[in-house]
Amino acid sequence: ISIDSTAANDARFFQEITGLEPNGWYTLHGWIKGLNINGNGNIGSNLCILDTWNRTPQLSGTFDWTEVEMDFQASATGSVKIACRLGFWGSVGVMSS
Repeated sequence: ISIDSTAANDARFFQEITGLEPNGWYTLHGWIKGLNINGNGNIGSNLCILDTWNRTPQLSGTFDWTEVEMDFQASATGSVKIACRLGFWGSVGVMSS
């Protein structure tokens, strides 16, 4: 997945995952690579559980593949939306030119 944004934005791509144990605990592992990610004092690139405050530590600047992870609890329905994100709720990220 690649997210390109030259304007300040909360850009994201997500995939819904179903079939999890309701309210079960899981660990999300992923890799992020960035080119000129500028959080402008906000949140840069991250992985998150959409519609929650759960996210990996944000990464900014230019960097090679970097592993990130976070623990999360599945919803009562056993589904979550995992998102690759540039920015976060009320916070924007941008790729500098």
